[in-house]
Amino acid sequence: MAQEVNLADGPARGVIILISSPSNKIVASATDFDQSSYGGFVLGHAQEIRCKKKVAKSLVEANCSFELRDAISPSVANDILKDCLNSGWKMTIIKVGQVGHLEDD
Repeated sequence: MAQEVNLADGPARGVIILISSPSNKIVASATDFDQSSYGGFVLGHAQEIRCKKKVAKSLVEANCSFELRDAISPSVANDILKDCLNSGWKMTIIKVGQVGHLEDD
């Protein structure tokens, strides 16, 4: 189900992350438009943290069997993502309606 955004409240603010292989094929993606922050982080930084966790999970789900992906913990999924990034894969972070980590309500 699509989430409705009331533009009277201002433009949508969120983060989109794309993971591409060395051959430039997009193999995983994730978004976070949740407007809540936590732990003293400004909104944009909190969204980026959540989105990185989601994209690591998405990478595993897209490239592993059902049995294997059910056995992979979130921390191992994050390690897999880090290893991919260290092996020539790329992470593209697109910030929607925000600048850097400094903008907050």
